Amino acid sequence: MKERINILKGIPPSKIIAYDLLKKNMSQRTLAQSVNEHYQTINAILAGRRRLTTELSLKIELELGYPEGFLLIMQAYNDIANTKRSTQKDTTVPNIRQILFWDTDFETIDWNQHKKAIINRVLERGTQDEIEEIAHFYRIAIKDLKKYRYDNSYQLHYLHKNNN
Repeated sequence: MKERINILKGIPPSKIIAYDLLKKNMSQRTLAQSVNEHYQTINAILAGRRRLTTELSLKIELELGYPEGFLLIMQAYNDIANTKRSTQKDTTVPNIRQILFWDTDFETIDWNQHKKAIINRVLERGTQDEIEEIAHFYRIAIKDLKKYRYDNSYQLHYLHKNNN
């Protein structure tokens, strides 16, 4: 069970249940009836609007053949990941003007994946305070930022997290 948990760590239990329901060709209503629960409750859990309770997770584990406690452990890992994301949100975005990235949605920028493009944009259009902020954000000495510059033929666009 530990191996499976390590592989699936970070995946919400609702996604695991939904995948197995699809694999077993079982509907949410059928699952709800078999665990003696309201369909709306199962639907809310699978849609991610509601957390699994201990009682319900034990019923679903029994019905779908999971080891006892598996879904609760997955729920705990999911809660940890959500808490980390919510507490890190403020610290994972540098304090720079959003207008520097007028051509993309500032809220969806992947600050790690597009590091070079971000540094270049701030160097080109940012204030001295923003350059210092981006250096601090990426833990780079200000004098070393120039190595992140690249030629003008590079077009900066689509800095979204879900764009490769």
